[in-house]
Amino acid sequence: MRETDQSITEIGFLCGYAGSQYFAETFKKSARMTPSEYRRSVSELDAILRSNWSHPEARSVDDEHRRANLLNRKV
Repeated sequence: MRETDQSITEIGFLCGYAGSQYFAETFKKSARMTPSEYRRSVSELDAILRSNWSHPEARSVDDEHRRANLLNRKV
């Protein structure tokens, strides 16, 4: 999900699930977030890391809090 534009439904089918709902439920039990939430949180984390990684002095407190919250979700 992190490196593809395929829909969650397509990914579920490619993983062998007959339905996207069952894939989403199974994913949520394992990851403690829905596939869409995972994709969104990974995108947010990637954006923060790309924008601030090489310039730590440019990081805002809000960025640091967002990054910490995303990391605590076990992404």
